[in-house]
Amino acid sequence: GKYDGRHGLAWTPDGRIVYHSLESGNEDIWIINADGSGRRQLTVDPGVDERPSVSADGRHIVFASNRLGAFTVWRMDAGGGNQRQLTHGHDDVNPIVTPDGRWVVYSSSTSGRPTLWKVPVDGGEAAQVTTLASMDPVISPDGTLVAFRYRDDPNTDGRLAVLRLSDGALVKTFPAPPEGPAPQPREWTADGIAYLRAASGGSNIWVHPLTGGAPRQLTHFTSGRIIRYAWSRDGRSLIYTQGAINNDVMLIRGAR
Repeated sequence: GKYDGRHGLAWTPDGRIVYHSLESGNEDIWIINADGSGRRQLTVDPGVDERPSVSADGRHIVFASNRLGAFTVWRMDAGGGNQRQLTHGHDDVNPIVTPDGRWVVYSSSTSGRPTLWKVPVDGGEAAQVTTLASMDPVISPDGTLVAFRYRDDPNTDGRLAVLRLSDGALVKTFPAPPEGPAPQPREWTADGIAYLRAASGGSNIWVHPLTGGAPRQLTHFTSGRIIRYAWSRDGRSLIYTQGAINNDVMLIRGAR
């Protein structure tokens, strides 16, 4: 009931886990050791703080927060101090730090629909990366490419695509899946882009090769839903949130 990791999981360079949780009764960012010890709350603002991303040097954690109204991107020190607002757009969400630690790439609806933007990690002027309808950015290990969900048809969930960060040029698009929602990229691997795929028996992690070919299944859970996951910096460990999301259908009578 605490939704640990529901809206964000990230590894620090020294092997700790930064995650979103409702443990305090509010949606905040927490940190914990990989063995479950040393759990500590990093944000205490009454707003929603979510989607943490840790810089490669471990100095900064960026996250999305609606503490001032609309969601914008914020930055704090690894210990939770010096919290600073980086963006002032509309619905600025899903921030991720580039591998060189210089930029934060995020999705924003400032232009009227979700598109990708970037802002210096030290603060400054935000710049639009692309005018394509785009969301859920994931940056390649060398920092040159961004995988994202490309919603070129408003009547669909979109499809997986890749653009060049330097100029926003579209590099590659993948066919939409034959069934189910569009893949939402989560991580880059050595040979492709990892994403979640749900099925009747549960959800699993798949990898779509950049060079083409059929997607490859990495995990083989037969029940439960993987909601969020992240590989450790050395690629040897995987942290994931697994659970169930239940919804009820309500009937409202006499509505005007």
